[in-house]
Amino acid sequence: LANASGAALDEIVLLASANSSVVSSIAAAAEAQSATSEEISQTFEEINRIVGETSEGIIQSSAALQDLSQMAQELRTAMEKLRQ
Repeated sequence: LANASGAALDEIVLLASANSSVVSSIAAAAEAQSATSEEISQTFEEINRIVGETSEGIIQSSAALQDLSQMAQELRTAMEKLRQ
């Protein structure tokens, strides 16, 4: 009976060790996944910032083009008056 108990305890220790190793692997994988998720989040924040800057640049370019169009029209009008 003592030998059987000893063998059972040895098996329990082996299984506990294997479970500990699996738990450690799961914890390491979860930590890596968390780090990757943080990197993805930071990347999305950077993309959002760039999109915001691009949108702002497009708005400014549009306003500048409108101003330029207005100036071109004024120049055309002035040139027509000079030709008369």
